This record gives sequence, structure tokens and C-alpha cells, in this order.
Amino acid sequence: MAKYCIRCGNRNNNGSDVCDKCAAFEKVPEAKLLPENDYAEGYIDEQDDKIIESSVPLEELHIKNSLIENGLLEEEDTNRDFIYTILSDKAEFSSTEYKVVNSGGNQGLLKCKKIKYNGKDALYYMTGKYKAINIIMPRLTNHQFLCVLENLMNQVVNIKNNGFLEDVGVDIRLNRIYVDQSTLQVFLTYIPIKPRCYTDVIYLEDDLRKELAYIMKKTTNMQSSNAIHIAELLEESSYSFDNLLLAVKTLRR
Repeated sequence: MAKYCIRCGNRNNNGSDVCDKCAAFEKVPEAKLLPENDYAEGYIDEQDDKIIESSVPLEELHIKNSLIENGLLEEEDTNRDFIYTILSDKAEFSSTEYKVVNSGGNQGLLKCKKIKYNGKDALYYMTGKYKAINIIMPRLTNHQFLCVLENLMNQVVNIKNNGFLEDVGVDIRLNRIYVDQSTLQVFLTYIPIKPRCYTDVIYLEDDLRKELAYIMKKTTNMQSSNAIHIAELLEESSYSFDNLLLAVKTLRR
């Protein structure tokens, strides 16, 4: 059976999960993970994929998906992947956004497939080898975390600047933000359905900032002066998202 690249979806004959073009595009030389013996306790072991524990239990995280809370979608985890089942006729599926999310040129969003699940329309999201950000955080050095944070914020900005997608369509919960451990590239979960997760991007950014600051304070390896400074900026509502991104870039370099 032919293999396909988990990034772009095109046929891949090099024997790996990622085609040569995507691997070259996403290479981040300075963003290598710690040797396995140096990993802190409490997250996924990349070798056997055994989930031990994240730095903060999922039930302690605060962000909710309004589409799930309001009964428009139902969420289910399926091993590594997950499914959103469409429950209500009020949920309007966008075929244009669906095509954009799954296009070969899109490098920052999880791919998804529209399927029938238990007799209902559903969106099946494929995470591959990626890990949720709340799981991977205890595994990162402070420099690596700044790299992940910069990539995450850049992805939010990229969606803002995309003429076919809306930033308020992102499921910004930390367990739905994924990281490629080999490159620290970030992949967001975009839901091509209206109504949106948020009515305004201000609320999305505010939720993201508060949740990141919260989990940083709970993660033992995020207590350096730089990390504490970033956590403080995340909590400072008067500090704009653009200025925060600039501060992260400055500290990372």
C-alpha cells in the first residue's frame, strides 16, 4: 500500500511519514529535544507512546469549546486521533474552509476528513505522531518552549491573514494544539463549521494567554526568569498580542 505524507497528504515514496519537501520546509536546526535520559517525569514517552501524565490534569484547564458546550458538536478521542460529530442542523459546514484546511500548502493546521460516524456527519482529525502542547510542555527546555510559543502565536497570526479562514474557528484548547516533537512546529485544530468557537478573536487570544500562563506556573521546568517574565506578560491584558509575540521572539534569540 502506498504511503502518504502526513503533512501534505501527497504520495510519499521515501519510506517515512513525511515527504522530503515537507521535511525540508519544517526543519528547525536549533530546536532539538533533550536526550531521552534527560526528560522530566510526567508525559508521553515517544518510543512506546505510553501516556503517563501531563503537567496539569486536563480537568484543571479552563478553556471550553462552545460548540460542544452548546450541543452542536460531540467530541470523542480515538486512540491518537479525535472526532467531532455534528449533532445539530444549526451547525453549518463550510466546504471551502474544509478544502483549505486539507490543502497541500497548509503547514499549520491538522488535517481532517469528513466522514459518516454512527449515522451522522463527523470530522475526523489525524494527529499522527504529534503531541498535545499540555502533554509536551514538561519535556521542553525554556528555549524550546519559547520556540513552541512563537510558532503557536505565528499560526494564530497566519490564520488571521488567511482570506479563506477565520481565526475564531480555531479550537484553542491546549489539548487540541499539537506539536511535532522533532521540529517543534505547531498544528492548530480548525473547525470548518459555523457558528464559531468564539464571537471575536479578542476572546480567543485572552483565553489562550490565560491558559498558557496558568500551565506555565504549574510546570516545574518553566520557572526560569525568562519563562516567568513571559507568564507575566501573558497575564497583562494591556500588553497586545503583537507585542507579546515580539517579546517572545526577542527572548528566544
